[in-house]
Amino acid sequence: MKKIVIGMALLFLVREGAWAQQVNSLPQLTREAYLRKSENQKQGSVLLVVLGCTIGLVGGLVSVVSSAGGGTSGPPFPIVPVALGAGCIAGGVALSKASARNKQKALDASAHFNFLSIPTFRYTGPSKSFLPAISLQFTLN
Repeated sequence: MKKIVIGMALLFLVREGAWAQQVNSLPQLTREAYLRKSENQKQGSVLLVVLGCTIGLVGGLVSVVSSAGGGTSGPPFPIVPVALGAGCIAGGVALSKASARNKQKALDASAHFNFLSIPTFRYTGPSKSFLPAISLQFTLN
């Protein structure tokens, strides 16, 4: 009896999970989100390039110092640190290109609402009211 109840419960959960759907699975990115993403990617790319250069230089210096001491236990060329540094630098360059692409997406043509403060005249005298307006921005390259 216990197996039947557990089996029915699992069947019910699997059936419901199979028919579940996500609504709005992709978030709508705004201009500010693209700019923030671009800035984060830019910082990440700088960090990766600096890290790659540091790893490559330190690995090369350690290899030079160890080979100058007379001990040739490893290969004369520091393959692992240089390859790791080159990988970090390549990742930084790719991230920098993605940052530029996201910044361009943020600066491309977009439509958004602006609330403009417009002076109006009412029975009680002049006042300012806020009116919604649609603004379009086009960038020509």
